[in-house]
Amino acid sequence: MGWMKELSAAPQAGWRGVVALLVFFVAAALLVYIHLVLHPMVFREGLIAPYTVITPIEISYIDSEKLAELSGQSAEGQEFVVIDPAVTEKSSARLEAFRTELLALQKELGRLNPESSQASAKVQNLAGGYKLDASYVINLLNYKPEDIRDVFAAAERRLRQRMSEAVAPALIRELQTAGANRELESPEGWYVFFLLPNLRSTASPQTEFEQFARVTLPAGSVLVPSGGIISRSVKDRLAQVSPHILEQDYQRFGAIGLLLLGCILVWYQYLRRFADRRLLRTGVIMQLGMLFIGFLAAGILLGRMQLDYAYYSVAFAVAALASIVVLVYDTRFAIYLSMGLAAVLTVALKMGPELTLYTLSGAALPTLILSPGCRKRAQVTFALLSGCFYAMLAATVTLSAAQPQHWQILVIAFASGFGASVTALGLLPMIESFSSQCTPGKLIDLANQENALLKRLKREAPGTYAHSMMVADLAEEACKEIGAASMLTRVGALYHDIGKLKRPGFFAENIHDLTQNPHLGLPSEASARIIKEHVPDGLQLARENSLPKDLYRFIAEHHGSYQIKYFFVQAQRRHEADPENNPEPEAANFRYEGPIPQSRETAVLMLADVTEAVTRARGDFDEMELKWLLDEIVEEKLQEGQLLDSALTVGDLEKVKSAFHRILIAQRHHRLRYPQEPPAPMHFHMVGAQKRISEIRSQSPMD
Repeated sequence: MGWMKELSAAPQAGWRGVVALLVFFVAAALLVYIHLVLHPMVFREGLIAPYTVITPIEISYIDSEKLAELSGQSAEGQEFVVIDPAVTEKSSARLEAFRTELLALQKELGRLNPESSQASAKVQNLAGGYKLDASYVINLLNYKPEDIRDVFAAAERRLRQRMSEAVAPALIRELQTAGANRELESPEGWYVFFLLPNLRSTASPQTEFEQFARVTLPAGSVLVPSGGIISRSVKDRLAQVSPHILEQDYQRFGAIGLLLLGCILVWYQYLRRFADRRLLRTGVIMQLGMLFIGFLAAGILLGRMQLDYAYYSVAFAVAALASIVVLVYDTRFAIYLSMGLAAVLTVALKMGPELTLYTLSGAALPTLILSPGCRKRAQVTFALLSGCFYAMLAATVTLSAAQPQHWQILVIAFASGFGASVTALGLLPMIESFSSQCTPGKLIDLANQENALLKRLKREAPGTYAHSMMVADLAEEACKEIGAASMLTRVGALYHDIGKLKRPGFFAENIHDLTQNPHLGLPSEASARIIKEHVPDGLQLARENSLPKDLYRFIAEHHGSYQIKYFFVQAQRRHEADPENNPEPEAANFRYEGPIPQSRETAVLMLADVTEAVTRARGDFDEMELKWLLDEIVEEKLQEGQLLDSALTVGDLEKVKSAFHRILIAQRHHRLRYPQEPPAPMHFHMVGAQKRISEIRSQSPMD
């Protein structure tokens, strides 16, 4: 039958699951592509930079702030003193000529006697030509050629740096005076003798202003540090390197694509090996994917807000996702999924290590405090703790980064944690309504005795309803003992026999007058078929009433494939008594179609179902008789192979029997009789009934 194939097949991510993962990957990648490439983040002036920007190449730009300052100092027709950049090149060329002559002299002196008058004359001529003291030349000649090149490179850097500023003759005289300038003590300090006055007057200084305001930054320079102010000058730098930063963003986009692929592999391996296999359903994968995409978009939008310290609010998305996944799906998977989201967000938003740690921490707290089915009070407490936790983390980040403390940071961090919790709890009912998972909220609603299907069961099949309630008590207690899903099992037990609503009068618990037993006039095979069909009838009813699919297995597996012995033995006896009119019964016609229990929960339900039926049929029993009966029931199911796929261990079975024993003894205790009350005063109209009342009081306990 179709329902058997559907239930016996383990939920897995088939081709539909692969398509769902592919759609998820493309959607996440497209979202990041829009953020990084199509609409890259542009900082407004005055904003506090959320991350450090480093120039990928050497850049040269005009500092608009410096240019505006210079332009504001000149009036029309007024002569203005500016730095002549040509003088810088002239002094640099002069320094290079000196280096060339020095190296040539070093080679020539190698062939002469250093103490000869000819060698001394050559040194004096070189020093005099550049107005240097001969001691500087002699000192340089003692260096190796490769060391001379290093000294001259350092001297040229310092020369250019000094020449980029105003250099007047008085400054040159001061720098060249020994004792007044400590720079002369360094190996390259003699560069001051190559300085030239670089100031000149001009009536139209705009070109010179632009040249003076031009700034050159080597590759790897910090354009703006994290926490720095976006000034006009910084915007000039960012505009200059934006095409090259875009190239970096393409590489960053590729890195995020690889990160997403790695996360998907980790998530799938966890779901396949460790999580509940129901999470591998295509519908669940799509739900988780949509949650991830939604909170990825929320995190990017929060990180792009043009507000100071807005990047501290990105953790909102991580904490909210983790909270929802804990409450609806799986606690441990919440860590993996939210940490993946945090990793993608921190790379996409270019966060530093401190902010990355701050954002990643949001994945841990919900899994430590929240749990499926936790009470509302715990959820409210979590919201407050989450806000305080994030505020503390934000303070830790600013202290470790040696940044100034700002109250805005603490407020944003607290609001992020608190808001994430409130958002998750607010979205929970809506997510539960769209989710196929048996969430705690759904289970509570299904277990409510005012549920329409349970009310119908109570009205139309009261015996089945009472049986289901007792089975639910037994199964729930046993699952608590072995650490299985107790609430899910209780709800599964409440609905496991709803198929009996189709023909309630054909089942023993609903037959109150044995003389009106509808099976008396039916062949054994027909009776067995009616009994068996309550399983597919129950599945059909579950679909019609939109029960969660997680309950289908409790309906389908609670009888496994065991034999309907009563009618099979009846058919055998009829065959033995009249072989001609009653053919030999086929065993397959008297067996449930299965499958056998595929989980601990459905196996516990099977044992609870049989235990309740057998103990109800046996009537009174003492503790030893009950213990023997439970051992017999479990042993029989083991011998029939009904528990082979259930994953129940021997230790689990002992705990299950102990739980059943405790519940049954507690529910079937005998109450003490109350002392006999004195007879009530007699009235004339009760005289005839006095004897009967006395008999009732002496023979029946007062309950």
